[in-house]
Amino acid sequence: MHYNLLFNGCSFTYGGELNGINNDIEHQRTHRFSHLVAEHYGKTYDNVAHSRRSNDWIVEKTINWFEDGNTCDLAVIQFTENRRTIIYYDDDKKDTQPNEYHIIRPVLHTDKSNLTQCHNIHTHIKQRLVSNIYFKNIYTEYMGQQNYYKNLFFLNNYFKTKNIPAIFLKMKTEVTNNFGWKLHCENIKVKDIGGDIIPHIDDDKEKKYYCPDYTYLYKKKNQRHFLFLTGGHPNEFGHQKIADYIIDNSSNIF
Repeated sequence: MHYNLLFNGCSFTYGGELNGINNDIEHQRTHRFSHLVAEHYGKTYDNVAHSRRSNDWIVEKTINWFEDGNTCDLAVIQFTENRRTIIYYDDDKKDTQPNEYHIIRPVLHTDKSNLTQCHNIHTHIKQRLVSNIYFKNIYTEYMGQQNYYKNLFFLNNYFKTKNIPAIFLKMKTEVTNNFGWKLHCENIKVKDIGGDIIPHIDDDKEKKYYCPDYTYLYKKKNQRHFLFLTGGHPNEFGHQKIADYIIDNSSNIF
């Protein structure tokens, strides 16, 4: 199927927290920057973004979208924070949202070794333990940077071979060392959402561009979606600024 615009990324592109305290999904859909850009041009679009996904997932999902026969006039790809990854298991299952859990104390709060805990325990707990081991003992910020630039290089060249115009965005600033895959990406234009387009969240003290923190309402209302309203995502004004940047850099296409 042909769409004029393809959008992919993590919760920043999905529209995280735009649903607000009333969990208004339609408001979320119509106020995220993908919809604003498409509405500006009067064009069709597909937003395949998903919250808390890694750069590996974003690139794989994007390529699968095209390989499944879809086409577009412009792809807007937002890379997420480098720390996210996918952990694969022997039974062909994978965890697309591995997190660090209980770094200080054992996952099961016992004196048994991590290896012992891995045997004969519930699958969910086992996955938590595996991701714990990975982030505590294997992952480094340099690995995250290498993986991000490798994904950027790969996807940029994929788009070139398909003759697909692309706008690249990113969510987090990486470490500053120039080495490895970063050296192959010096001529690829990528804009940092939090820093280049809107202020970094730490600099937006008045919450002009970011959603309010409503997590305190969870204790009062006991509704799970309040746990995800942390104030860490762009608000409607922030999404409009992101949309403005995309529009300014795509007017030659539409």
